[in-house]
Amino acid sequence: SLAPSQLAWVTRGAALVRAIAAEDADVVCLQEVDHYHDTFRPALGALGYEGCYREDEWSPCRKLSGGVLRDGVAIFYKREKLELCGMHVPCTPRVAKDVDTAAEDGDSSAGNGDRDAGKCLIARFRVLPSRTLTHGARWNEHVCAMEEVVVATVHLDSAKTPLGVEKRQRQARRCARAVREFCAFSCSNPRATAVIVAGDLNAAPHEPALAMLKHSITDDAAQAARCNLPELPELP
Repeated sequence: SLAPSQLAWVTRGAALVRAIAAEDADVVCLQEVDHYHDTFRPALGALGYEGCYREDEWSPCRKLSGGVLRDGVAIFYKREKLELCGMHVPCTPRVAKDVDTAAEDGDSSAGNGDRDAGKCLIARFRVLPSRTLTHGARWNEHVCAMEEVVVATVHLDSAKTPLGVEKRQRQARRCARAVREFCAFSCSNPRATAVIVAGDLNAAPHEPALAMLKHSITDDAAQAARCNLPELPELP
C-alpha cells in the first residue's frame, strides 16, 4: 500500500505525466481520466501533444468527489506527427446511463445493448510529413499526405460477474461496429487504413469481448460495413 501523500493527486498526476513522457509515443490512449483539463491537457500540451476527450456524464466519480469530478476517455497525439481530421463518440448524448434494455428513439431493433459501446472515443488522423520537407528548401517536392490512421480508446463495464461478461461482449461488439462504420464513412481508403484500439477492457484474457475486438475490426468487416451503410438521399 502507498502512503496518503503518494496517493494525493498532486503526486500521482505528476508521476503519470512523467511515465507518459518517458514513452515518447506518437499516440496516447487514456481511460478513467478525471483530471483532463487541469492536469493532462496542460502538461502534455507543453510536451507537444494535442488531445481530445469524451467525458462520461454518468461518471461514478461524481459520488466520490461530491459532484466535482467526472472521468472519461482521452486520446493525445503529437501535433507535429498527426492532424486530427474527425472524431466520433458512439451513443452520445443519451438520456440514461444504461441503454441495454431498450432504445431511446423507439426503435426496438436498437435495444438489447446494441447502442452501448462503453465509454468510447474514436478519432481519425492524417499522418503528417516532416516539416523539413513541407517547410524547407524541398517544399516543392511535397505531395499531399494521404496516409490515415484511426484510433479508438474504450473503457468497458467493470462488473466481475456473468452479467458483466455479457455486457462487455455487447459493448465490444458495438465498439467494433462503430469503428468499422466510422472508417467506412470518413476514411478515403478504409481498407488501407490502420486501426488502433486501446482501452481498459476489464476483461480476463479468455473473455469474448477481447476476441470480439481483436477479430471484428478487419478489412473484410470494413468492406461489409461499407456495403451495408444506408444510402443517403440525393439533394433536390
